[in-house]
Amino acid sequence: MATSWPQERAWPTEPREHAAYLSRYLRDALDCVERAGDQPVPSNIVKLMILGITSLVTKIQNMPDVRVLYEAVNLVQAEARAEAQSKTQALQGIKKELEDTKTRLNKSITMVEEGKIAAREVTEMREI
Repeated sequence: MATSWPQERAWPTEPREHAAYLSRYLRDALDCVERAGDQPVPSNIVKLMILGITSLVTKIQNMPDVRVLYEAVNLVQAEARAEAQSKTQALQGIKKELEDTKTRLNKSITMVEEGKIAAREVTEMREI
């Protein structure tokens, strides 16, 4: 009796799905090899296995290195924190300058009002 080999299908694009499909395919193929005993494995089946393995390895090789992504994210976060801290310090400096300006303006207003009062008093004294 001839051994029924796993059916050939297209390999999935997504690497995890590809790995799951390939794993399932290879388990089925191994079962077939064990059932076949001493019968040779058809070359088209072997080629399909090699193609599946090779394409999965290529996909994994072309995937970005997670460590590089992790380091890049950490770098961006550190830069964002530093920028936020810098902006906070700049805003605090502006706030301080505004408070100082307000204090100077209030003093100037008080001096002008006192000057007006003094001028009125002088004017009133002259009129007397």
